[in-house]
Amino acid sequence: QNERSRLRDHVFPYIGDVRLDRPVETRDIIILINKLRTATDLAPKTILNIYALLRGVFREALVLGLIKYNPCILTKHQLPLSEDKDPAWRATAIYSREELMMLISDERIPWDRQVHYALQGIAALRHGEAAGLRWKQYNTDEEPLGKLTIVTSYDKGRTKTRQTRCVPVHPVLASILNEWKLRGWVEMMGRQPCPEDLVVPMPASERIKLGEMRSKTRSYKRLSKDLQAFGLRHRRGHDLRRTLTSLAISDGANKDLLE
Repeated sequence: QNERSRLRDHVFPYIGDVRLDRPVETRDIIILINKLRTATDLAPKTILNIYALLRGVFREALVLGLIKYNPCILTKHQLPLSEDKDPAWRATAIYSREELMMLISDERIPWDRQVHYALQGIAALRHGEAAGLRWKQYNTDEEPLGKLTIVTSYDKGRTKTRQTRCVPVHPVLASILNEWKLRGWVEMMGRQPCPEDLVVPMPASERIKLGEMRSKTRSYKRLSKDLQAFGLRHRRGHDLRRTLTSLAISDGANKDLLE
């Protein structure tokens, strides 16, 4: 979805009508990048993501024999630096302890979203890891803490880093997951969960089928809505993951163990 929108909004307006067998030249890519840097308010990292996507598109075209070479051979001299648009933004992109507690326990937030926020904010899972988490990956028999085995992002079969990792389950998260499994999940889905079932599937709505996997776009919209309802400033779901580290370190945790 993100790739489609990046192509539609930022690539096609400039070179979308150019035939591959023309072919597209490196200078066309340089012109495109310069226009994105000067004619838009896109952050440098967003422009780099667009370029990486475009390079991948032409790499596929090269593999398929549709073009003779990949025109995306730009260096650091033609590309923006990988930096935040607002240098002060990242330091504030976390939630306070009170805000995290609100997101995982306030009854005004639907139960499934509370659990999803808890997986991000207490277990530090990425969105795709939380969305693709299944009950079979939660081992409650481990001592002294239960364990989540993180093996996939969404249903891709691998995590973002392509590494499987084990995450200890904080007692608060264990309590949330146990109550959700016994009551909340059953009430939403109308049956008992199986090992292959998603831990936090989507509830049914006009456009969503009951039990679907969460998408990043849907979660982003719902988090924005929840933050707005509580009068809280805007932040991302990924910032919940960063919040765990910040809160743990402030409480005296060993930073090396967290990493």
